[in-house]
Amino acid sequence: MTESGVCRPDDFRTGFAGLAAVLLGGFGRAGYEFRPHGSVRAPDWDTTLFVSGGIQNWRSWVLGSHAAGAGRVGAQWCVRANRLDDIGTSMALTSFCMISAVRLGARSRRETLEELMAALEECGIPLSRLAFITTAPAAGRLSDEESADTLAAMGVSSDRIAARAHRWAQPFRPCGPTGPNLFVLAEIGPPCSARCSPLCRCGRFLHFWNCEFLDYARLPDGTLQRAPRPVADSAGSLEWLACAVAGEPGITGAEPLRRAADAVLALVARAAPGPDVAAAELTKLVDHGRTVALLLASGLEPGPRAHAHVLRRLVRRMLTTLVALGAEPALLSPVILAASEASADQYGFPGVLDVRDRVRRLDDEVAGFTAAVARGRREYARACERAGTAADLAEALFRIKAERGVPLPVLLGWCRADGREVCGERIATLLADERDVSRHGPAEGGRNMT
Repeated sequence: MTESGVCRPDDFRTGFAGLAAVLLGGFGRAGYEFRPHGSVRAPDWDTTLFVSGGIQNWRSWVLGSHAAGAGRVGAQWCVRANRLDDIGTSMALTSFCMISAVRLGARSRRETLEELMAALEECGIPLSRLAFITTAPAAGRLSDEESADTLAAMGVSSDRIAARAHRWAQPFRPCGPTGPNLFVLAEIGPPCSARCSPLCRCGRFLHFWNCEFLDYARLPDGTLQRAPRPVADSAGSLEWLACAVAGEPGITGAEPLRRAADAVLALVARAAPGPDVAAAELTKLVDHGRTVALLLASGLEPGPRAHAHVLRRLVRRMLTTLVALGAEPALLSPVILAASEASADQYGFPGVLDVRDRVRRLDDEVAGFTAAVARGRREYARACERAGTAADLAEALFRIKAERGVPLPVLLGWCRADGREVCGERIATLLADERDVSRHGPAEGGRNMT
């Protein structure tokens, strides 16, 4: 780091941080001051469960009295636990390292976009590989024609610019500036047809970056006016950026997750030789493993409420996956260490020795899960003897799940191993009922099976 705040590649470690060094260096040369990372747990702002990005972590700085034109850039580890069911089936991640570059004061779209394009060019993503989705008009929202016009003036062809109605960004609710969000995509595959566009879900484009142009203020009556102090936020995760650079369509296809996935796969294959581990299961173990490492290092221990409950839920999901694959619950600790090693010591991610010490706190969770599975196994054997039909067995599995705490994937795995047929339609109905109860509470006279 130079005295002017410019980032240089030799200021950072090699490996995972190499790509970050190039990107941070690009923003640094544009005049952004480097900001060291903060804790993954938001220290003074509890409207989100964990810090979700650089701009939220800099709330007081953004809303302070700094001069127009001031800019910050930094790498911040983040945790978002709102898309757990998407892990392994999409590019979603529970934990990721986000680069966020924030500039205060009024400025043109072109200034922000040219800074970003220059930094991405250094990373190996030229403008010719990019596509964009702007904000289309919707109820109570203006369209972002300024971004579309700016991109066209910069030479982006019309077939690389699309528009979709989506909610405006407002990171500092209930107050703070608001404005449209520009999605930045990289081309990583061939078009599916002559009509393929950035809105197509065929896999041609990967959404890896966002630009939030917080140019407006919302008045108490709901009307919008130009904000007296606009903010431009440009951000994306290093993992998605790595996939964009490499042209990888899967989140574990690029570093650092590729090394982590290889290490976890080797552990599971030795412990439970048999059918190949599905990509979704492997991604879940890697994603959850390094998230658990982050939360343990932040001082959390598994518990029944708030942040501690998120940690417990992630641990149990990992244990469920391991047991369903035929591995012992004791493999949890080695998997967490293997999943986290590829990111260790980078921008606040804990070192392996630190994680190794803290992971012992999970012994009680493993013991409790193991005991519940053993009790459930006995109940399962009795249920199989009594069940007359595949639908009866489905009902019995849900009772064991609710009363004994045995996860459904483990129970279904036992059925597959034993060659027992379970009514898939009844399972789907019971799962839908469970989700409805979880959202709205049990109906009168009903019972909660969560």
